[in-house]
Amino acid sequence: MKCTDLFLITFGLVTGMAISSCSSPGDSAKHRELKDSLYHSDIIAPYTDSIEQFPSRHDLLFKRGLMLFNDHPDFALENFEAALKLDSDNVDYLAGAGEAALVIPDYPKAVNYFAMANKLAPGYAYLQYKWAIALIEDKQYSAADSVAMYIQQDSVYADKGYYLQARIAEDLGDTARAIQLLKTGIDLVGIKADHEAVLEMGDLLTKKNSLEALQYYQLAFRQDTTDAEPIAAIGDYYSRQKNYGEALKAYERSILIDPTHTFSYIGTGDIYMKEGKYQQALETYHLAIKSAPNEALAFYKRGLAYEKLGNKEAAAADFLKAISFRRDYKEASMALERVKQ
Repeated sequence: MKCTDLFLITFGLVTGMAISSCSSPGDSAKHRELKDSLYHSDIIAPYTDSIEQFPSRHDLLFKRGLMLFNDHPDFALENFEAALKLDSDNVDYLAGAGEAALVIPDYPKAVNYFAMANKLAPGYAYLQYKWAIALIEDKQYSAADSVAMYIQQDSVYADKGYYLQARIAEDLGDTARAIQLLKTGIDLVGIKADHEAVLEMGDLLTKKNSLEALQYYQLAFRQDTTDAEPIAAIGDYYSRQKNYGEALKAYERSILIDPTHTFSYIGTGDIYMKEGKYQQALETYHLAIKSAPNEALAFYKRGLAYEKLGNKEAAAADFLKAISFRRDYKEASMALERVKQ
């Protein structure tokens, strides 16, 4: 097994995740308390006990970091960095630290760790890809473009090189170039194209009101028939075109694939609101909240339905709930003030 194989198997090829478990510098006591609780939980405790007994076992620190990564990338990073202090030339540890730094996020640190990993293991397209992602997030576009062009020479990862350049083009506001680059990469490998790149292509074409968006959403669904997102995106496309009949069919199909797909319920409710079917919208937003009890948008939308039905008290309660989940939710704050009048 090559030096980076363990890392590749563990993390897979990802372009980013949204995790909100990181502690802020101002709550260090709470941070320490949470860490102590996690380190002595049933799943993690065996690693913690072994590390206390064998403090020089950097491999145990790395494994504990892997166990913590999904839910607590900040603690995972601490473990990866501790492992690096004991074995600074380990590519797996550097890559792990880079991944965790991307998630937290600490983009300069991610760039540094992936740069070091690539220096130790040149020629691994996966590590080059993650390095480029970190560079893009850190807005080092020229350096990222150079890495992307190098990746395009790789027989397996070539399409991802074009996807990276498309990301840069999007960040710089050049949507036409982004679409061209994504198309080049997708055409290169077809059904094996990066799933997120295919969805992004559909989204960009949707914003341009291009019917061609549908073929990319359909390709994304063929890539993974368990993923409701491409079908929901078709619903969004038709809703944007005011073809509400086709939009509702797509949303219904996406919910059959995934009954917890919150935004399909919200999309359906939005159509009912536009059609003046406020009670049906209310019932659909109920389902959205049931599928995602912490989704601020769902509470805001249900509040609007209550408001249309004349139930200002229930509307105010939902707007308050939305604000509790998203403190900077201006629309919900304005709506709350409106129903209080």
